[in-house]
Amino acid sequence: EEVREGNPVLRFDNRYRTKDGAIRWLSWVAVPFEGKLYSSARDITEERRQHQELLAAETRTRMVLQAMDGVGVWTYDLANDRFESDSEFAALYGFSPEHVARGVTLADVMARIHPQDLPKMQATIAHVRATGGDGANEYRLQLPDGSVRWVRLAYAGTNEQPYRSVGRWLLD
Repeated sequence: EEVREGNPVLRFDNRYRTKDGAIRWLSWVAVPFEGKLYSSARDITEERRQHQELLAAETRTRMVLQAMDGVGVWTYDLANDRFESDSEFAALYGFSPEHVARGVTLADVMARIHPQDLPKMQATIAHVRATGGDGANEYRLQLPDGSVRWVRLAYAGTNEQPYRSVGRWLLD
């Protein structure tokens, strides 16, 4: 149907049962040319399994963290300068859910760091960008309403991959 409608390239995934009864997932690309359909498939079974395991692990982690008061989880994408986060991150840093949905930048976050803790945080970020790796940091946030909040941050990742972080309120 897609070919009849003039779509030049078809992409779809589907599953097949092997002779031994196992299920394999294939990702197809098909191109119509001179009345024939040329296609190729790539076995994505392992990718789909890993993706499902990752989703399950993230779900379990979020459930645990939601049971703990004052914890936010976020991922910082270095290449795109964007934080992806849960609602607790918004509450922790004093961002509106709308701001988080639009995308929070590093500059947005740094604007919330207490001025006395800013040099330490800038040094941490420079070190992470240069070397990658894991670590932790404690710092204060100065929120728009003037309140100060202590945060303990634990981070993990590499300088090639997004950083996954967990922050916890220490004191209000």
